[in-house]
Amino acid sequence: MKKIALISLLASFWLLAKVNCVVSIVPQKSFTKAIGGSKVDISVMVPIGQEPHTYEPRPSQMKKIAKADIYLSLGVAFEKVWLPKLKNQNPNMKIVDVG
Repeated sequence: MKKIALISLLASFWLLAKVNCVVSIVPQKSFTKAIGGSKVDISVMVPIGQEPHTYEPRPSQMKKIAKADIYLSLGVAFEKVWLPKLKNQNPNMKIVDVG
């Protein structure tokens, strides 16, 4: 009986937990939110008005990367340089190519 209670408690924490997700560009955020709904917290690397070809992450974004569960990659220019660095920042973060 104790095992069942423990398993159900752990499952409820898992079901209530939000996934910290990082996306490359703003349009990705809309798609990710439509799929994940309230189960996902989304951070965008390249804000509106910035050029993805020359973009460099800010320190505040690097903090979000350190806490991210998943990064949804599109293959935009800055990712070729920065994805290995971001993975070093957070080795547990999953990187998924959705391009």
